[in-house]
Amino acid sequence: MGRPLEGIKVVEVAMWAFVPAAGGILSDMGATVIKVEPPSGDPLRGLQTGLGGDQPPAIDFSWEAYNRGKQSITLDLKQKAGIEVLLSTASGRGRLSNEPIAASAQSDGH
Repeated sequence: MGRPLEGIKVVEVAMWAFVPAAGGILSDMGATVIKVEPPSGDPLRGLQTGLGGDQPPAIDFSWEAYNRGKQSITLDLKQKAGIEVLLSTASGRGRLSNEPIAASAQSDGH
């Protein structure tokens, strides 16, 4: 049996937890989710969560939970070329965002 969102493509321009968690759920339901990260990466990558002890965890459980099943691309959205790639990637796809640049691009009809 297929998943209900197979064939749906979503571009996620978001960081931290809430919107990425929604993207993870969409991926679980069959959507193709493309996560767009800045060159510095999603700040969630820098948080260390684990089971305690002196060693950093081998798996970052927060990162894995929120970003499971996604494709990823790095774009510098402070540069015109990065915005052009974003708009090209997002053409004909649904979008999730907590970033002002993506929200403004959506309101411009892109």
